Amino acid sequence: MGRRGKACFCETTCTACGKTIISDGTVTWISHTVSDGVITRVENEANCVTYYVDSVSGGGAETGTGTEEDPWTNLNTVFSDSCINSICTTSGCPMVKVLVRGTVDYSIADDNHGPYGRNLIIEPWDDEQIVIGNSGSICNVGSVDGVVLKNITLTDGGFISANSTFQNCIANSVSGWALHAFGTCYGSVFDGCIGNATAGGAGYDFYYCSNSTFNNCTCLGHGITHCYMVVWYNGNFSGQHEYSNALVSGSSGTFTNCTTIIGSLCGAGYYDCSCVFTNCTVTGVCSATSANSAIGFMSCNGSTFNSCVVEITLTSSNASDCATLTVYGWSGCSDSIFNSCLATAIVAGNGTNRYGCFAVAFEGNCSSAFTSCVATANATITNGGCAFACGFYRNTLGLFSDCSTTNKVCSVVSGGCYNCYQCAGWSCDI
Repeated sequence: MGRRGKACFCETTCTACGKTIISDGTVTWISHTVSDGVITRVENEANCVTYYVDSVSGGGAETGTGTEEDPWTNLNTVFSDSCINSICTTSGCPMVKVLVRGTVDYSIADDNHGPYGRNLIIEPWDDEQIVIGNSGSICNVGSVDGVVLKNITLTDGGFISANSTFQNCIANSVSGWALHAFGTCYGSVFDGCIGNATAGGAGYDFYYCSNSTFNNCTCLGHGITHCYMVVWYNGNFSGQHEYSNALVSGSSGTFTNCTTIIGSLCGAGYYDCSCVFTNCTVTGVCSATSANSAIGFMSCNGSTFNSCVVEITLTSSNASDCATLTVYGWSGCSDSIFNSCLATAIVAGNGTNRYGCFAVAFEGNCSSAFTSCVATANATITNGGCAFACGFYRNTLGLFSDCSTTNKVCSVVSGGCYNCYQCAGWSCDI
């Protein structure tokens, strides 16, 4: 067990209120160390001074003093208390542990006293989880930077807390427009957390959580975006949104043993990432009613993929729209290295009036090197249109060593849309 160096049971004077502060117990929390893309959980323990909150509905005016015998009645009092701020920001002081129970049906916000340097830890008093929520409104935990939050569940709201630690926290964002489950939580540690942003708009499970580490975390909603320089280990994604599950926009990090599940409405597993991926898997069984695509790794230029697997099936029974259905295992990941990667791409267009159904395992990954990669692709169409499948296609200037693929599929069925694609002259790379 790791142990943080703090003063032993000590006595100090608060510079804010002049009170004598004496540590009265210990507190534990999780931190992460990273080596070669692998996160190691470190259990820490330190001495602390303890405060108590027994929240009443609505919070309201404070009536308590923060002791076990006379607990605070409003959790926000913690973040307006100058003494707590002084303890957390003064060298040599113990850490602060806040035990919480009761009804927390209001939002939490810092009163401009943070950040707390991860010296403030909030955890349940009696129950397994602190539940924050109000069935009639959104409840957020916002602008409480530099804290350690343990075992907290938001029934409808989001966390906004940078440079913090989230341990076994759950955020359900189900009714707000563009509300993120964990938003702008950059520089943070996420351990055993679940993001579930299923509200309308552009809300994400993890948004702008750059320079963070994620261990055993799960996306259940709209995935993650703008999370630059992250390490995600033993993570799980699943979602129901276009580009749902995507790690989006210029990310540079390491992903090991990660599983991404593309939602039924199609999307991408990883988008615009320059990363090292090892033993990562993208799977999806998607349905489409119009123009739709499903992609495992998209525009991940300059990446390295070691023993990664993509398995995606896309089907459609739409009978009216002229549309194109596409499945790509890897697409547009140029200047990359592929070692022992497997991709299965399957498209089945069961309706009429299709421009085309395209399934390509490795597509458009220009100037890349492929070693011991296996590509499986198949496309079918029933009532009109073009079906094209190819294992390796348009990987210009690609180098292939010991790779294998299924045969090209090219089928044009009469009755498709005007100017339907013609695939007879299209050539696979190998």
